[in-house]
Amino acid sequence: MGGGAGVIPKAEDDQKVIDALAAAGADALPALIKGLKFPPGFAAKRASVLTALQKIADKNAAPFVAAALRDPVFGTATYAAAALETCGDAECLPALRRFEDRLRSAAMQKQLPASIPSADPLLAIAARTRLMLGESRAKGDLINLLLSDAENARITAIDALKAKFGDDRGFDPKAEPAARHAAAMRWLQ
Repeated sequence: MGGGAGVIPKAEDDQKVIDALAAAGADALPALIKGLKFPPGFAAKRASVLTALQKIADKNAAPFVAAALRDPVFGTATYAAAALETCGDAECLPALRRFEDRLRSAAMQKQLPASIPSADPLLAIAARTRLMLGESRAKGDLINLLLSDAENARITAIDALKAKFGDDRGFDPKAEPAARHAAAMRWLQ
């Protein structure tokens, strides 16, 4: 896999490797788990590993993926949060909440990197995973994120709510703020 200090996997070459590893399924787990130990300068490699683990969806990887929530690069830790949706279980919920707390703390202290202008999109990914792993409290967090200024956070939140509950209740993440607020209120009823 390519990539140095960047957070997003290199699109073309890495996608081929990720797909090949995912096709290998559980046989690829030992190599992927070892890949999570790339040092911090290799955030893109760790993100690619987590993407492959998300596709494989093997619960045996859950403890290793949950440990990646502590990654010093918030983007990479967010890949871990997303991967836990498919390979995690309820035992991972405390680690997800700690990741969210760390993220909120960094945002409040204005310590997020310039590449992350808002913590909301990352929080939405973690809340989605918590909801899909069965935590009912995540529903309220996602409803609050429907009112986020970050459009991608709103999209993640409504997609998660719709996936879990089968309806978007008329919420359009691209609508004007007043229309979004009215539609978000329907989720509280």
